[in-house]
Amino acid sequence: MSIMKRIIFNNDKNIEQQSILWNLVASILNAIISAYMLMIITRFIGIKDGGIFVIASTLAYQLIIIGNFGMRNYQATDTKKRFTFYEYLYSRYITSILMLIGTLVIIFYNNYNFYKSLIIISFTLFKWIDVIEDVYHGLYQQNNRLDVACREQSYRYILSLLVFTILLIILKNLFISFLATFAISFLFFILVNNYTKKFFDYDVKIDKKNILSLLYDCFPLFISSYLYLYICNAPKYAIDTVSNDVVQSYFGVLFMPVFVINLISTLIYRPIITNMAEHWNNNDKKYFIKQVYKQVITIILLTVIAIVGCYLIGTEILSVIYNMDLTVYKTELCLLMIGGGFNAFVSYMLSIITILRSQKVIIFGYIFVSLIAFIFSDTIIIKYGIMGASILYVLLTLLLGLYFSLITFIKYKKKLNN
Repeated sequence: MSIMKRIIFNNDKNIEQQSILWNLVASILNAIISAYMLMIITRFIGIKDGGIFVIASTLAYQLIIIGNFGMRNYQATDTKKRFTFYEYLYSRYITSILMLIGTLVIIFYNNYNFYKSLIIISFTLFKWIDVIEDVYHGLYQQNNRLDVACREQSYRYILSLLVFTILLIILKNLFISFLATFAISFLFFILVNNYTKKFFDYDVKIDKKNILSLLYDCFPLFISSYLYLYICNAPKYAIDTVSNDVVQSYFGVLFMPVFVINLISTLIYRPIITNMAEHWNNNDKKYFIKQVYKQVITIILLTVIAIVGCYLIGTEILSVIYNMDLTVYKTELCLLMIGGGFNAFVSYMLSIITILRSQKVIIFGYIFVSLIAFIFSDTIIIKYGIMGASILYVLLTLLLGLYFSLITFIKYKKKLNN
């Protein structure tokens, strides 16, 4: 057995436990990438560049939604293998191209200066790798090897952060550091995944009609995810429009801990999503609803713990880490954590609705809340600043949470009766 295979597959031992462990590692790394990079940037370049990075990362994650097109959960829960691996892959090639085109459209629409545009492009390219890699990881997860997917992703993230840190400290150039990090990360992705996929069985057939059908089926998930992230990032977009990079940097730092609740929540439910889909398809409704209740209770407990922790020491810790005085924003941070709890709930409900294959109906809720965000965000930020941004985030995620609860209840009862 080669060294690479041993590293990636761990001799095929304790697969379930390894899946949980490496899902934890990969999820943590994925969640802290932006937070870590922002810390390095504010410490070694400055707060203004930190603000530029905040909007660059915000836009990149928004554009990733175009690239992913809502397919990962769909692929992972495709237990009947309606679509082949290559149909998922070629569909993702199409959406990833749209993602890159979208990057240029946003840059020209907002008339960003040359330096800011370069940062946005280079960081988006770095995150673009996630889009293509995600299809391979969906294949591994379909074959009950989530550990392989998360192990590979973890190694790539660690290498990327190491390269970025060294180059930024030495060169003090954000664009070159991102570009080099993208190049190294892309090379790692190509080499490792081309090697790993040989150990899995997959259908190489490609039917153009199936690709179109897949894109059609996932379109509601894509629109929903895109609008969802727009809603979550509406305060940042408003700050980018009506304020400045320094304010963006302060709010960006306060916003960093928000996704901790969602991260820990995802760690718990992602390994059992495929299993829940199988139980649902086999009409085991008791197991399914029990898992839903357990996860909702978990999210509530995590949110309470996060709020207490942030109130006691949150702003003090962030001030030390990012070399910024944030102690006057204690209330804003606690409000953002409440919104983080609603965000985790919405994210989980999206997975449940995907299993129920009722994703089309959630678009209306997203459209309604997005319109509210679009209409009122700028006014609220102009009048109330960072406090307004925090309140806005809580209200928007609360509205989504209420809508998702209603839809899940109605669809579950309908399918249960049928």
